[in-house]
Amino acid sequence: MIEQFPEKASPQNRICGLPRTSFWVILALIIAFIIGGAIGGGIGGSLAAKKSTDSQPSIPAFTTSSAPVTSTSVTSVSESARSMTASTTTSAPVTSGTSGLAANPCPGINQTIVTGSTGSASTVLCGVDWPKGIQAMNGKGKVSDIGRATVYSIQECIDSCLGSHKDDCKGVTYSANLTSSFDGGQDGNCFFKDQAGIYFPGGDTIISAGIIGG
Repeated sequence: MIEQFPEKASPQNRICGLPRTSFWVILALIIAFIIGGAIGGGIGGSLAAKKSTDSQPSIPAFTTSSAPVTSTSVTSVSESARSMTASTTTSAPVTSGTSGLAANPCPGINQTIVTGSTGSASTVLCGVDWPKGIQAMNGKGKVSDIGRATVYSIQECIDSCLGSHKDDCKGVTYSANLTSSFDGGQDGNCFFKDQAGIYFPGGDTIISAGIIGG
């Protein structure tokens, strides 16, 4: 009996020592595995990124805006300022002592004529000072002080000058600011003049009056 053996595959029918069919099947499986791994990795990465994004807490957006300035607040400030001004200007003038503000009728009394206790008329000038040594209005020499007093109105100042120096009183300078006068060492706020002086600017609380015909 003759025993037959299967024919050995020739080297031409093998690749890398494997039969052609087996080699191609194995190669196809390897390629499929690689491609599947790449696709799976990409999908997994996308899902992981999405999950990370979804898990982050949402941060609320904040916006800043300037609170509008209402007309009410502006009006309130204006009214407060007016109220303060009114309370300052309407404070009662002092009538005794050597400090504070005495009566100050300016500017309403400016360039008006007032009558003194002797019947003499005087022209009142607000904001005008006649310090001693200033040129006399009539051009005859310089103004001198002939007395002083502590008074609380321009009328009282004129009357005091005429009462104590009837013939020699030709004018007065009055300061409503008692504090300023006495702190300055003037020992009075009403100064009797032997002549009316030329224009010399004074403060808001300074008033001069010249005897008409004096």
